[in-house]
Amino acid sequence: MFFIDGGYLRTIVRNVLNENAVRDPQKFAEVIDNLIYHTIIWDRKKFAPYSEHEIVRIYYYDAIFPPDDEEFKEQKEYFGELHEYVSEKYPFEMKFGRLIRAGKDGKMLRQKGVDVLLSIDMVVKAFLNHCDVAILVAGDDDFL
Repeated sequence: MFFIDGGYLRTIVRNVLNENAVRDPQKFAEVIDNLIYHTIIWDRKKFAPYSEHEIVRIYYYDAIFPPDDEEFKEQKEYFGELHEYVSEKYPFEMKFGRLIRAGKDGKMLRQKGVDVLLSIDMVVKAFLNHCDVAILVAGDDDFL
């Protein structure tokens, strides 16, 4: 199973590649596909060159604006398209926390609840023995 913090991955992709690789859901789906493919290849070389791993599911976590926010509709369409593209290749599920506006001018955006959703899923899936290998894509030191 893969557990992907979407906000973190988008930031890395934006910094390493460019904004277009994030803004276009099809291009971002290709980034996710490459990430999964290369992780599996690396895993086979390093840990289990003679075994096949089945991708049980890819969980993608992100934050979405509340429905009354002016950007909600556009963001929902983006995530819908991203889900379509990635689901063509992999069992893919998206889970959302909240995206809130912060700061005096409301221009700073903050995710709420995303790390908790991801953490709970990882622990529950491990406890229920739903996977043998969990791959976390995140940059938050709390996960250490």
